[in-house]
Amino acid sequence: VRLAIMAVAAEAAGERTKKTYTSAACPVLFVDDVLRASAPTAITQVEFCGVVVTRLLMDSKVVFGVDDGTGVVECVLWMPRAKAGGGNAIPVEWNAFKRASEAVDRLGRIIRVRGKLSKYQGNLQVQAKSVQRLSDGNTELVQWRDARLCREHIGIAKAAGS
Repeated sequence: VRLAIMAVAAEAAGERTKKTYTSAACPVLFVDDVLRASAPTAITQVEFCGVVVTRLLMDSKVVFGVDDGTGVVECVLWMPRAKAGGGNAIPVEWNAFKRASEAVDRLGRIIRVRGKLSKYQGNLQVQAKSVQRLSDGNTELVQWRDARLCREHIGIAKAAGS
């Protein structure tokens, strides 16, 4: 699972600033690295791929589980809201939601999810902003390789208990 991370780091003065890693320096981790992280609130943005293992369609959202082989993360894809003025949601948002929900329409599909890591009722979940169906299974294998290398070289994996 490839997790593009925006880590929130405490400065010496006690202020919090966001550090964004470029794609070249972006740590690649597994789902269980995030689930076991000692300070999961320090990780805000995630990107990963895996297999859709659960799916629940509700009135205002689609809830689905993604398994990368190390763990399962619950993801939530919210339907676009209507504009504040009472009009319909922007058509672009509806099209993006439709494409994303079609990507998770069947169990067993390999997908890539991008979104915000959050907690709901004490459990970690991803508020999905983008969901893409992957047609090349090698993408997942490449990310596994990268995640194994990062476990050996990136400090955040050590903080996760590796």
